[in-house]
Amino acid sequence: MIILKNNHGFPWTKRNNIYIKGYFYNENREIPVEEIFSLIEKNIDSLEDLYPKIRGNFLIVVEKEEKEYTILADKLRSFPLLYSFDKEWILSDTALSLKEELESREILLTVNQEALREFKMCSFTLGHHTLYENISRINSCSVLNLKEDGSSKEKRFREIFDLCEDHKCLEEEIDEIPKILEKILKRIIATAKSRNKQLIVPLSGGQDSRLIIHTLAQLQAENILCYTYGTKSSPEVQISKKIAEFYNYPWKFVEYTPDKWKNFIARDDFKELLAAANQFISTPHIQEYMALKELLRQGYLEKGGIILPGFSGDFLQGSNIPPYFIVEENISWKNFYEEVKGQYFSHILWDEDMKSHEDETRESIRKKSEFITSSLPWREVLNRYERFGFEDRKLKFIVNSCRVYELFGLEWRTPLWNEEYFHFWKGVPEKRYARELHYLYTQKYQKELQEYLGSAPKHPALPKADLTHFIRKYFPNVFQNIKHKKNHRELLKKYKADPYGWFLICDDREWEKYKNKVYSVNSIVSLKTSDALDIKY
Repeated sequence: MIILKNNHGFPWTKRNNIYIKGYFYNENREIPVEEIFSLIEKNIDSLEDLYPKIRGNFLIVVEKEEKEYTILADKLRSFPLLYSFDKEWILSDTALSLKEELESREILLTVNQEALREFKMCSFTLGHHTLYENISRINSCSVLNLKEDGSSKEKRFREIFDLCEDHKCLEEEIDEIPKILEKILKRIIATAKSRNKQLIVPLSGGQDSRLIIHTLAQLQAENILCYTYGTKSSPEVQISKKIAEFYNYPWKFVEYTPDKWKNFIARDDFKELLAAANQFISTPHIQEYMALKELLRQGYLEKGGIILPGFSGDFLQGSNIPPYFIVEENISWKNFYEEVKGQYFSHILWDEDMKSHEDETRESIRKKSEFITSSLPWREVLNRYERFGFEDRKLKFIVNSCRVYELFGLEWRTPLWNEEYFHFWKGVPEKRYARELHYLYTQKYQKELQEYLGSAPKHPALPKADLTHFIRKYFPNVFQNIKHKKNHRELLKKYKADPYGWFLICDDREWEKYKNKVYSVNSIVSLKTSDALDIKY
């Protein structure tokens, strides 16, 4: 049984027994979906062999005889699909629709306690887990076969995550960055122009969004709208405005206020977003909803336009790499565990239940990362560390934020997570630490913009064996505790002074309840999400 209801942004297309959602491309152009249907039909018995040859952001469902299915999910798991088995497979692209179908069959939905702890600690679940034992979700980079008898077989294609050897000189690598970006964005511009679509750029003032707008300007792209949101006092607002002025593109600002946040949470808007974006695996990405709704109401946003978010170029460029992963020849399991735990499992202060299950958490991380020895060479450890962050947090929370764009009838593209751009950064591991190579690129190709802004990125501090390095390596739990206490102090300072104003999703009474056990605004959103879904901690 197939329940496909989400036709926002990218509507489902069906031909015979094949369902397709998303877009596809080759070296030079985006490919019409009719060509993909023909390709699937021609290779219906060898889809695993076909998978590596398909490029794009897509979800393909092939319904076979005997109520069996083959599902092809792209490298970003761009579109959600959940499934359950009750005498037959039930597939759905919306979590609540699947839940309703199971409840109509009087199937008791059991909360997955391990996934609930993950959701609580990370703001997302791990692997194929959802918040319910009876419901699973597809993985990225996968071909999943669901058999009539309730069994399943999955093949993963995760080579995109692996580091490559660095064979080019530094100057060649700097010059390669604009070439790759221009190639990616040329395809997108050609698609938008042929379909008379608006290109929309969320301009935060950060390095990633300015990278996109800079490349669009170099290609003389037209019909562009830039927008920024937040509080009037935010420095990012003025930077974004100046960037749009420099490239002579229209720019709109949407102010966020306490009253707007309170109204958003109280109205059905939050429930609509929650239904579309939660999928029982992640907190919803809430910050852009109000801006898009206002831009649409004011007539600046064209329905059917293509939005180009900048996430998460900084991740590929090396912003998340722990310094001693580059300095040391080998990294221990203990260090790896503490880094993963500190980066992804500390969105909320651990309570007694979490502490009592730490052995299970540790084993879950070990199993998912396939780190089965006491130590590994730094390249292998970095592969596992970034794969963990990419497959879970980035794909479940960041990519899942595209559900917001789809609610407003927008298509989207992720230029900085395109396969070609991904492959480039995986080929320069030593030069990614602290975004060093990206910094050198900005010095060469964005010098005029930096002069116009009156500021330039600081040269990244390269890893060195100092006291911080010593503590982080030999006393990793101490280092993480210090870091989290610092983060918590900064969070307390941010309340009511955050540039996006989004801490105001909770009132003063709720803040008093949350403030001593949360480390980020996403921690608060996860608490509200569980309340709205009636899943209590």
